[in-house]
Amino acid sequence: MDWWRAKLLLLIAFAFLDVFLGWQVKRLWVPRGPAVSDSVMVATSMPAVSVPPMGALGVTSEGWQESDLALLPGAVCTAPAERRATALNFTCQGSGGATLSWYNGLLLYSDPSVHAASGPTALADARGLLGRLSPSPLVSGSLIGGWDAATATGTYTLWETYRGYPLFNGSWRVSVGARGLTAQRWWLDVKVLQVLTPTPVVGVQQAEALLPDVYGTNVRPSSGVVPTLGYYYPTRAPGQQFWLEPVWRISVLVPCRGRDVSMDVYVDALAGAAPQANPPSLPTGAC
Repeated sequence: MDWWRAKLLLLIAFAFLDVFLGWQVKRLWVPRGPAVSDSVMVATSMPAVSVPPMGALGVTSEGWQESDLALLPGAVCTAPAERRATALNFTCQGSGGATLSWYNGLLLYSDPSVHAASGPTALADARGLLGRLSPSPLVSGSLIGGWDAATATGTYTLWETYRGYPLFNGSWRVSVGARGLTAQRWWLDVKVLQVLTPTPVVGVQQAEALLPDVYGTNVRPSSGVVPTLGYYYPTRAPGQQFWLEPVWRISVLVPCRGRDVSMDVYVDALAGAAPQANPPSLPTGAC
């Protein structure tokens, strides 16, 4: 027997076997892109905290929802039902002087017959308004705000959320007082979550430390108000897709004419700067 020839044949056979097994492994392996369950690490001086990826959100303003007419039983609208889904603006009138107006993404509601003389009553009226939109997920959210004794009005805001993070461009805002109830809704429809690379999120301490660089040296965080991580863009584009950026919403105090004025500002949670298109200093007239 030719030993060298047999050895050569065995080597060739093993080479083909390696190629075959390698092809099988490759066929069973599927490339994995960024997934919503992936995590990025919060960049902070404190121990790192794992949070979901926060890339840009592609959103559009929510279109007209025929279910909103639940606020006005028997309403008469300036646009017929077949046109309301595409109409840029129209108004619906209900009994008792209640009205519902649509302005290409912005919904305005008013009911002069609803009055409140205290915080608990105003809050109950605001919850009642949103409850009439059931089974909307809005009713499960928390209303943020309170009663202002100076104006005798309760004002409450309900932020839209995406995967647990508030969308600061999307909200219901309800005011109730002696003059009646008014509400406005700007709701968003999330189209896409764009996560290109796992970018570290700026920690809240770093975001607060960046306030003087972004908004000026006179700005300081309000004590006792916890910053909120969410999404925001300084402008709104009715009917068009625009992009929300991850931000920290921080309550700050601005000295003005001998007193401190409270307001909310935003710091880019990925770049540690002002969100795109936001001025590098506080808006004129903040005082």
